[in-house]
Amino acid sequence: MHAKPTISVSIATLITINIMLGSGIFINIAQLAKASGSLSIFAYPLVGLMLLPLIRTFSKLLAFHQGATFYDIGSYLHPVVGFITSWGYFVGKLAAAALGVHIFTTSCGLFFPNLAPWFLFIDIGIISCFGLLIFFSLKTGLPMQILFLLLKFIPLASGIFAGLSMLQLPNFTTCAQAWSTLPATFPLVLFAFAGFEASCSLGNQIPNAARNAPRIILFSFFFTLSLVTILQFIFVGALGCELAWVTDFREPFARVIEQTLGRYPEIGAAVLSATIAGIASSALGSSYSILSSNIWNLHTLADKNLIPGARFFKKINEFNAPIWTIVAAVCIEIAYLIGTEANIYILQRISASANILAYSVGTLAFVRISRNLPSAEKITAFLASLTCIALVYSIFAEGISFSFLPYLIYALLLLAGIALHGLKRYPLFSR
Repeated sequence: MHAKPTISVSIATLITINIMLGSGIFINIAQLAKASGSLSIFAYPLVGLMLLPLIRTFSKLLAFHQGATFYDIGSYLHPVVGFITSWGYFVGKLAAAALGVHIFTTSCGLFFPNLAPWFLFIDIGIISCFGLLIFFSLKTGLPMQILFLLLKFIPLASGIFAGLSMLQLPNFTTCAQAWSTLPATFPLVLFAFAGFEASCSLGNQIPNAARNAPRIILFSFFFTLSLVTILQFIFVGALGCELAWVTDFREPFARVIEQTLGRYPEIGAAVLSATIAGIASSALGSSYSILSSNIWNLHTLADKNLIPGARFFKKINEFNAPIWTIVAAVCIEIAYLIGTEANIYILQRISASANILAYSVGTLAFVRISRNLPSAEKITAFLASLTCIALVYSIFAEGISFSFLPYLIYALLLLAGIALHGLKRYPLFSR
């Protein structure tokens, strides 16, 4: 067996930012406005403020436990909780990875309409190619992560600069809804904004993790929070109530670019095409980042002999890649797309559920650890607990307003994992 690879701090940071700056920040522009109107400009800052205690909590956990993984964090409560956390994050975040690939494919369909009947096959091909890239060399990660991050700034820049010229103060007041609508936006914000916890997927590979992992989390968090807040603010100010009526997540960009560059249709068309390509690449970059980091959660469970077939899933090839873990992750992504018919609503919320599970378990673990720490850390643990309660409440608020189906699917996936863990007790499945 080969030793696990060590990745640089720069790659780990880029992976975390690329996960956080995924397709969700563009999908959410209209969805947040539909849920809470112009009050959606407060969605990211509020969730960001709520997440601050969690940011500190995870930073402290990673500093307290060198190279901590989701399993290690959950095991402070009980080994079974560690298993459920690592398994739940593994299967849940793959929903976001699958959605990112499909968004890329459907965006390409705007340029090549004949691709529409082949979207699923293209999705499967891309996911398989990602698996092969990781399989043959994790070292390809740095140039790809840099490329994906640069491409993300195309839609960010075009949306911000085009929207700035259209800002109107009445747009912030004419379509405001009740503040009680904001909690329903939290799962959407989590889908788009979560990702700082990815350092726990890479905990065993970050050099000097106790020192570097908290820095990666803090930088990625504040960098992403600033960008997404500005983006939502500008689109609400530019389009106002129109945002609640768009039918496609690319339409807000089309409207601001068309109105800003209407006198120059050829330039406007070129900018819009580049913007859509940027959104597509953003989705693709996030998907690749999730897959390349998330595979290690299943590998951790195999390494500790907690799942059937552990000796296969723990294998590392000559390129320092976990062979069968990659295969499993690729198959799960494909199953998501087939089983849900690439439903954005379902896949978003399954992914958000994985985050809420990880945050809640991490907070409970820190509550237990903080008993022997200074009062400041006890306050952090208390505030993080309130955040988790609010996030769990947001699931019920959103489920009542829309549907509990995604959360039911996620619960079944958790039960499937628990069943697999239980099978490990029997000799037939013990190896």
